[in-house]
Amino acid sequence: MKTGTRPRRRVSLHLWMYRRRAVILASLAGILLAATLVVGYFTRVVVTRFDGRRWNLPSRIYSDMAVWRRGDSGSPERLIRKLDRLL
Repeated sequence: MKTGTRPRRRVSLHLWMYRRRAVILASLAGILLAATLVVGYFTRVVVTRFDGRRWNLPSRIYSDMAVWRRGDSGSPERLIRKLDRLL
C-alpha cells in the first residue's frame, strides 16, 4: 500500500442503494414502460390481425361414437361408409 493514501472505505449495499435511489427508480420505471409498450404493441398486432376475421370454411366436428374391437364383424367397406357419412 502506498504511503499517504487512505484505504478505500466500504459502503453497505443499503447505503449505496439509498444514494442512487433516483437512478434505480428511473431505470425500473424505464424497464416497466418498455415492457408495457412491447405488450401493447403485440396485443394491437394480434387484435388487428384476428379481429372481425371470419373463417372461410365453417368448422365441422368429426365425432361419432364407434367402438371397434377385435373380433367384431367389420369390413373395410363399413369403415369407408362410416367415414364418408361423417364428411
